Amino acid sequence: MRFHEVENFGQLLFTDYVTALQLRGGNSKKTSIGRDEFEQLCSSLLIPAQKVVHGPYLSNPDRNSVCITWETAGRVPAFLEYRPKGSAEKAIRIPCDRQNGILLHNTLHFAQLTALDAGKDYEYELFSLTPVTGEVKSSGIVRSFRIPDSKDMNFSFFCLSDLHSNVGFLRNALKTPEAGQAAFHVLLGDNLSHADGREALYEGVLDPIVTEFNQGKMH
Repeated sequence: MRFHEVENFGQLLFTDYVTALQLRGGNSKKTSIGRDEFEQLCSSLLIPAQKVVHGPYLSNPDRNSVCITWETAGRVPAFLEYRPKGSAEKAIRIPCDRQNGILLHNTLHFAQLTALDAGKDYEYELFSLTPVTGEVKSSGIVRSFRIPDSKDMNFSFFCLSDLHSNVGFLRNALKTPEAGQAAFHVLLGDNLSHADGREALYEGVLDPIVTEFNQGKMH
C-alpha cells in the first residue's frame, strides 16, 4: 500500500521550490521558500483520503436503532463513536466495514447503532485511520440526533415523492416550516430521473437534505 502513497517518499526536484510549488497548482507571493514551507504548502493542496465528502446522514430508524452513513474521499478504515448527548460516560465505538475482525479500506461507511433509548438525544463523532500509518484521525464532525419517544402519539412527518432530480423543488420544500417541524422525513421514491452513479444520488437528494438540517433528522 505504501507504494501508491507517493507523497510519503522523497522527491528529486530539478528546479527551485517556488517554481515546483507553482507547477503543483500552488501559489506563493514569496520569491524564495525553504523545504519545510514547501512541503507544508504542498500538503495543503492534497485531499486527504479520510476527508468526509458526503454525509453523514441517518436512515432506516426504528424504535431503538438507526443507521449512520458517510463517504470519504479515499479508501480508509473507519469507525464511529457515540454516547448520550452531554454525558460524561465513555463513548461506544462502532467499527465499519470489517472482515474477520479487521477494518477494511472503503470509501462508503455504515454504522448501525442499536439498543438506543426512546426519547433520548445522542451525539456521535466520525473517525478514520490514515491509509499508511494507521494513525487515528477525527473527522472533526460531531453531530447529534434524537430517538423519538415510542409513547408519543402526537407527531408529524414530512413526505416527499416523485422529485425526478428537481433539486430546486427539493431545497425549497425542505425550507418550509412543515419540514422543519416534522419529527422525521419519508422519501417514497422516484427521487432521480437519471441515476448515473453516486454523485446523482448525493447532489440530487442526500446532500441537500444534509445541508439543510445539518443531519439531525431521520430519513
